[in-house]
Amino acid sequence: MVSKLKILIIDDSSIGRIAVKQALRQAEFELTELESAEPFFRYPNQYKDVDLLIIDISLPGMDGLTALEKIRAEEQWPNLPVIVLTSRSDPESVGRALRAHANDYIVKPFSGKVLLSKVHRTLEYKRQNWPDPEMVLQTSNEIKRAERGGTSLSALGVRMLNPRDHLSNPWDIHNLREQLRMRLREIDTVYCNGRDILVLLPFTDGSGAEIVAQKIREILFPEIKMIIAAYPAHGRNAQQLLYNLKQKLYPAE
Repeated sequence: MVSKLKILIIDDSSIGRIAVKQALRQAEFELTELESAEPFFRYPNQYKDVDLLIIDISLPGMDGLTALEKIRAEEQWPNLPVIVLTSRSDPESVGRALRAHANDYIVKPFSGKVLLSKVHRTLEYKRQNWPDPEMVLQTSNEIKRAERGGTSLSALGVRMLNPRDHLSNPWDIHNLREQLRMRLREIDTVYCNGRDILVLLPFTDGSGAEIVAQKIREILFPEIKMIIAAYPAHGRNAQQLLYNLKQKLYPAE
């Protein structure tokens, strides 16, 4: 089954939620909706895989900007993209949203095309922000384990070659991630960011990682590019290791 990007809509107005869903229906996202922000924090495991949050400012109980500030203050969602919905376009309201690190905002009533464009742009920004803080954290943790145990660690960067428009078909990379997880060891980490995938292979040197890469290339995905970086040869910390991967995955960027 193909995985789709997950978007959570939080708006106490059923009309508002319907308007958002109608704007995004052609893009085939997986849409979930809430009438208030409290359940998002009360049941975080239900929403840990959300790829984008669209939230209204004027919510009962915890308002949208308070929720946004809380999201940015917690470690569980360090890089969750957020688009704020507002019925006010005054500089104070917009400024508060941006100071709370909203990725974008849109004023009600809105054009469906404008909202869809903002969603695509926000998801593209997330892809370009590579490596993001969560990716660095996971890599750093694995490097610390390898350093303490004196063991090998390899990182495998995966990029789709000549993909279909990944903004209108964004689920391809998520399906690729799930296929990889099914074929790797439980100790391996598969992290997806936009259309790129990072695979961390503990106890695996460069030669072992090349064997894994070749199997993936031959059996599963012929139209991908894979780059291997081994610790410590290609970087003694997470930033160096991931930078080397990115330079080889996107040499022109």
